[in-house]
Amino acid sequence: MEKLATAIALAVIYIENRPEKPSEDSDINALEDIAICLSRASITQQNAVADAFKELGFPKLIEELGLLPNDG
Repeated sequence: MEKLATAIALAVIYIENRPEKPSEDSDINALEDIAICLSRASITQQNAVADAFKELGFPKLIEELGLLPNDG
């Protein structure tokens, strides 16, 4: 599960940091879709994704995507 969480985090970080292009709407839609999927994940899975964002240096995305705070 940790690898999956890291893969999701990397995908979001990539999309989040893309320069503005004509495909910006597609990027936003992708982020919204990912956020919806993550919001439906278990608390354990959401915490794993939050940990991945922290490890990759993007903790601000935890709140931006509506993930539960990690107690750890």
